Amino acid sequence: MIEYKIEILTSVNSKNLEDINRLVLQLQPDRPPLTAFYLQELIKSSYNFFYVVKNQEDVIIGMALFTYYLLLIGVKKAWFEDLVVDQNYRGQGIGGQLLKTMYAKAKELQIDVIELTSNPARIAANALYQKFGFKPYQTNCYKMYLQKS
Repeated sequence: MIEYKIEILTSVNSKNLEDINRLVLQLQPDRPPLTAFYLQELIKSSYNFFYVVKNQEDVIIGMALFTYYLLLIGVKKAWFEDLVVDQNYRGQGIGGQLLKTMYAKAKELQIDVIELTSNPARIAANALYQKFGFKPYQTNCYKMYLQKS
């Protein structure tokens, strides 16, 4: 078992940008690299918490975005997005610890509901989410791209 720490990313430098882009490629190989400007915009929002997992060498080996918002119906909703652990570190409980950390933040913020999506091909990730109590539900999911992605 490796030693690691989970923290909220508060600033961007070339090293953590490189680590994050490496993980983005493992999550979605066809995505273009993130820019420092984009990442800075993401982390400065008061509704976002960008969690990173660092090993003893301060290399980011996992990450996830926790974002939340308020609905008109009086519900505070959180989304867990882009949770990924480096392929060389999977199966060691890191993803579960990341989920527990974000769950604790959701409780602190008095979130009413947490949602996430996961590609069905990500078998281990889907099993992890179900182990933590997430339940699949039937809904129509629609998407419209406004920018080329």
